[in-house]
Amino acid sequence: MKKLNLIILIFFTTCIFSSGFSQGLSVKLGGGYAIGMNQQSLPFVEYDTQDENGISTHRFWYSLGKGMTPELEIAYKFNKNFGIAINASYLYGTKNTAFNDYLDDENDYSYHYYSEMILISPSVLFEPIHGDFSPYAKLGGVFGSGKFYQKYDDMKDSENIYLIEYTGSSALGVNTALGMNYKLSSLISVYAEINAMIMSWAPEKAKVTKYIVEGEDQLPDMPVAEREIEFVESVEQSPYNPDEPSQALKQNFNFDNIGLRAGVKFSF
Repeated sequence: MKKLNLIILIFFTTCIFSSGFSQGLSVKLGGGYAIGMNQQSLPFVEYDTQDENGISTHRFWYSLGKGMTPELEIAYKFNKNFGIAINASYLYGTKNTAFNDYLDDENDYSYHYYSEMILISPSVLFEPIHGDFSPYAKLGGVFGSGKFYQKYDDMKDSENIYLIEYTGSSALGVNTALGMNYKLSSLISVYAEINAMIMSWAPEKAKVTKYIVEGEDQLPDMPVAEREIEFVESVEQSPYNPDEPSQALKQNFNFDNIGLRAGVKFSF
């Protein structure tokens, strides 16, 4: 709900102050889908498949940058060719899924990795040609805030579920786009663009938020050290304390992606 309120606030702020600007002000509303680039893996995260020749073990590769990307963008052009833009989008990550697959259907288990993140991207806007079709380019930074999930579950039913949520800190990166506006009237255009992002994120903590075994909730019985992790630059050897979060070394997760977006542009 907070994420939605942020986008709504940006939109209505634009509407309130639009009368104070010249016709260089515009608002875009749209979205699209991004595919992930530069897949990665985690140590010890593997899955098995079995056939008549035996069992094969595979590394689980995933991308946190893929998913749906609804967006709202406010832009202001200082002249015919140059301007600035602030884009707010929401990455609703598509699940990366793998599973143990045995011939006897015993111990079959699914692995799911996916993300959710608000992305704010200020950028420089360049529009060299004007007409019914107007190409443009954008280049800028991107700031992300959100989380990602590791989920393990029983493929046969929902009686066995283990869910970890990674949160904390902000992500930084670079965002660029090449697109085309098609003018429908002096006020309304439609647009389509190819958007690419390079961004990494190192979460500060992880927490087990669901642990169900054979339909029974085991989370209340887990010690804090087993259900919470703090990510730090270096780990000091210390006695095990079940009442404090455990520590692990920080790791960067990439959200690199490239995608296609389209929508409507309103010029004021």
